[in-house]
Amino acid sequence: MFAKILIANRGEIALRILRTCREMGIRTVVAHSKADSNSLPVLLADESVCVGPEESGQSYLNIPSLISAAEVTDAEAVHPGYGFLAENATFAEICRACSIRFIGPSPEAIRLLGDKVRARELAKKSEVPLLPGSEGLKSALACLNQARYGIAWGGIGAAMACYDTALQYSLERKQFRNQPIASHQLVQEKLAWMISEITKGQLLVLQVGRLKDQGKAEHYHISMAKRNNIWMALECARLARDILGANGIADDYPIMRHMMNLESVKTYEGTHDIHTLVIGSHVTGIDAF
Repeated sequence: MFAKILIANRGEIALRILRTCREMGIRTVVAHSKADSNSLPVLLADESVCVGPEESGQSYLNIPSLISAAEVTDAEAVHPGYGFLAENATFAEICRACSIRFIGPSPEAIRLLGDKVRARELAKKSEVPLLPGSEGLKSALACLNQARYGIAWGGIGAAMACYDTALQYSLERKQFRNQPIASHQLVQEKLAWMISEITKGQLLVLQVGRLKDQGKAEHYHISMAKRNNIWMALECARLARDILGANGIADDYPIMRHMMNLESVKTYEGTHDIHTLVIGSHVTGIDAF
């Protein structure tokens, strides 16, 4: 167990680490850029250290500054969160050389798994079960249905995160006669819609998964799951943003991160409209594309 760790990240990622550390009784130091000096993670941490100016390359990606911050504050370990330096093998090596624990994979593991070809070869040698595949574009196209199926599940996860954030915020945020905004009908209507649609989406992908296990899942089943769940997750993100008000667009909360990701997910592996045509073709027997 560590007594104190340095958090080398910002926004809701840093907040999640802070919450866990507080539950575990670990003191925290937040490394931050000058622009984030008044951010929520900085205000909630036990200590904070400015590691550079606004540009990420000179602050959150500035390895010498982060190492110095850890040493000056006597932090025993560095938690990179994800993104930034989380998959930087050189940073992990420097932490090791400075007797600072890197909370994450070893430098060797980061380098190995960063090379997908080498990682697959190691998995084969270690007799890890792998999906059959081929080299080049053929392999990618063969995995299209599986990718869409995975995205349908991923949309559920994003929707759940937005719903949970909105629910917790509405219970804590007080307004008008010092009452939580969760007591308002408009907020409850949004929360009820979100949890209802999330539950229906879960049941949809669960059934598609059962069909896959039986070898009965068709491409139009998966199109329906991907189309519905990404649309639903986007709507949940928008409603959650409404409930949080101005905080809904701040990076102290995960709403906008999920929303932007979902906007991109809606366009790849087949757009919403393309999956509509796939379903329409199946139910009518007429191709409209």
